[in-house]
Amino acid sequence: MLKPRGNNPFETFVEYGRKQATTFSGFCGYHDATLFKDIETGIFKSSDWEIFLYTYRTLAAQLHAKEEAVKQQQQLADIFKKRNNEILDAFKSGASDLEFDKRKMDEFILGQRPKSPVTSIIWRFNQKIDFAGSAFYSPIRNF
Repeated sequence: MLKPRGNNPFETFVEYGRKQATTFSGFCGYHDATLFKDIETGIFKSSDWEIFLYTYRTLAAQLHAKEEAVKQQQQLADIFKKRNNEILDAFKSGASDLEFDKRKMDEFILGQRPKSPVTSIIWRFNQKIDFAGSAFYSPIRNF
């Protein structure tokens, strides 16, 4: 992953390795190692379980980022003794949308839901792809 060296986004980019650029530290070491061992070791086999795990980790990272944004927005409001409810409500709404999806996924992990709530399409390439990315988005329409 390429990131700017400092706070200026127009500065020269620095390359970061896979373990630095794609690591999400929102889980404790035990649960991270236990839950995600199937996608951290071995070769990707495109199984429904592997796809679920990648999706779950991406969802958790996005939810964590949104929860942090809500906290930051709340802190700014407290510092400036001003409540901009529209902005804060928008941040909270974004987090609550993901909380709904996470509950469904948690139910599957805990055995309370018989089938994974994740559907996927896999594109295969005949060459090595030297980048990684993840995002969580719930489309309204399918392909």
